[in-house]
Amino acid sequence: MVVVELIKASGSAVGSAIILSAVGVYCGRYPKGSPLLSPDLRKGMGNLLLKVLVPPLAFYSIAQGTSWEGLAEMWPVFIWCIVNLALSALASAVVSHILRLDGAFKVVFMAAGTFGNNVSLPLILLQTMCQEDSILELIPKKDDVAATPAECKSLTFGLVLLYGVPWRLCLFGIALPLMRRCASSPEGGSTTDEEGADIECQSIHSEENPNGSPTTIECNKPVEDENALLETLTQTSQPPQLPADEDPPYFSWNTFKAVAMDLNIIACLAGVVFGAVTPVKNFLIGDATNPPTMPMIGSALGALAEPSVTLAMLLLASALVPENATLGQYANRKVLYPSIGISISRFVITPALGFGIVYLAQRFVGMPGSRIQWLVILMQFTVPSSNLVVVSMSALGRHKIASDMAAVYAVQYGLCIIAVTAWTVAALVMVNAMPE
Repeated sequence: MVVVELIKASGSAVGSAIILSAVGVYCGRYPKGSPLLSPDLRKGMGNLLLKVLVPPLAFYSIAQGTSWEGLAEMWPVFIWCIVNLALSALASAVVSHILRLDGAFKVVFMAAGTFGNNVSLPLILLQTMCQEDSILELIPKKDDVAATPAECKSLTFGLVLLYGVPWRLCLFGIALPLMRRCASSPEGGSTTDEEGADIECQSIHSEENPNGSPTTIECNKPVEDENALLETLTQTSQPPQLPADEDPPYFSWNTFKAVAMDLNIIACLAGVVFGAVTPVKNFLIGDATNPPTMPMIGSALGALAEPSVTLAMLLLASALVPENATLGQYANRKVLYPSIGISISRFVITPALGFGIVYLAQRFVGMPGSRIQWLVILMQFTVPSSNLVVVSMSALGRHKIASDMAAVYAVQYGLCIIAVTAWTVAALVMVNAMPE
């Protein structure tokens, strides 16, 4: 009976994601010639999402789900993000070697295999799962009172957004300079097709929340350095420019610092600080037992945060299958084999390794954390790739690679339905066997 309830919780969450994705794909393709979610509209809505809606979501969710006593249990979230990235990088490296990929495409493939969609997809799944009693039972009771769906959403959303802090730093501070160096290398290949003609640019967009914002990259205008690329991808203030004649570095400290000052990361860290200071938390937000002193502040933050998850999912889905996409683009061997390879990497190897290490750590090391926290950590091993990797190569002028990888992503996201459902059920069974 317990397993049936867990399958129901997982199935309802994935079902909601499928419906939202279908609506997003439709809005991105129809009406023909003037889709409801056109590239320009996606860009504008993405900027609204990143700059106006996500920071309140990050601050409100983290502050509401954080307490001074609970800080000792939150630090493993950062550690497990690094473990996830390491395992994913290993799996994608093995698969790329088996497929005999080379040049810039190999670098992009490995980056896509390493960095998953660790925010928008988990948020939409958890938003539905928090309506189920079997999920609410995973949250520690306060004064023998079970958690409410609203409390579950705040706690799990906060954990997901905190998980995204080291993810974002690693992508933009380390992986992005590596991709830029490869893209600028003669060995990486050209940006033209077999006949030598310029590649026709297809608008590639990233609709991840808060890992990226929808961004339109113009053709034949590659970004010259990673600072300008960072501005294009994250819409942050422009950091200091590199000298024009300087070789692309393997590690960019300027870019790393710029991302550390990103508004969404600041909102996450501020949420931890404000949530840990009980008087401030009670003044702004409060909780189930302590109504806020200034309820209008918490209500305003909650109202701004509410549409973020749904909007992010619609934008992500609308960009996966662009209006001019054809079936032949996905049936191409150069796309089909990497699609299968990256799906095996992200949906078989990485979750299997991750679940095994979490099991050993929880059983023999005794790392702190509630069962709901372990569920969030396990779910992060099961998600498909992040769109920001594709956007990065398009911004660097590698439009052919970006176009091929966009097709790889579309196939991968189609396959993720079965994989995410199966692994989520496994994660629920695993955390239910953990001690309370």
